Amino acid sequence: MDLGWVLYWRPPESIAEGFELEDYLPDDLAVWPCHVQALAFFHEFCRTQWRLTPAGTLAGLDYTAVLACLKSLRLSKKDADKLFSDVRQIERGAVEASNAPGEQAPTWRKAAE
Repeated sequence: MDLGWVLYWRPPESIAEGFELEDYLPDDLAVWPCHVQALAFFHEFCRTQWRLTPAGTLAGLDYTAVLACLKSLRLSKKDADKLFSDVRQIERGAVEASNAPGEQAPTWRKAAE
């Protein structure tokens, strides 16, 4: 499963009669241990560091801010490079999921439309 999708999944606006919110979650929603550090870093430092296109869609992360946060962790170069690579994979998944045709528009795009 794509970590970008996990971070940006939104519950439906209404739940059909006889169903619970859990019925709308995918069965395989889990994070492997090797991805926990990247997911935690992304959630803590990156989720508010987006650059948007003029149309209001996600362009990608603001790397200046992300790298400053990464530097504050004082990781070894090897560990920092690995974490940044993992974060970029989450970024790609989030951008693809958010900008895919027919996907639920994020709240910042709804206001612009």
